[in-house]
Amino acid sequence: MGQRAAHARVGGGPTARCCHGFRQVLNENVTKGAVQARELDAPRVDAFVQSLADKFFVFRMLGRQATCTKASELLIKNFYRHPGTALFNTMVSGHDSYCRHVYQKQHNGGRAMRSNKKARIA
Repeated sequence: MGQRAAHARVGGGPTARCCHGFRQVLNENVTKGAVQARELDAPRVDAFVQSLADKFFVFRMLGRQATCTKASELLIKNFYRHPGTALFNTMVSGHDSYCRHVYQKQHNGGRAMRSNKKARIA
């Protein structure tokens, strides 16, 4: 089953939210900014990975070229979507994207629900 089909099955996508009384008020793709942020963050991630290699004896014992060391480094960098990793490349290509969606609850004939109502104390 594809990722989109699994998403629709588990939590429901925008269509399900609209059917439950929500109206979409913002749909913004922020992938371009996320790519720029990852590129700016690359030196910090490199320093973090290096600090792990310096801190843990097993990485010093095995060496930088050991398969275990390389795999550990790649796992961490993929988590951060570090430039040059597969996850970063899917973000750059547009296959994966970062989108900001904002929904507003509707009721009483389609009017927006007020969120600042004071609670009545009986």
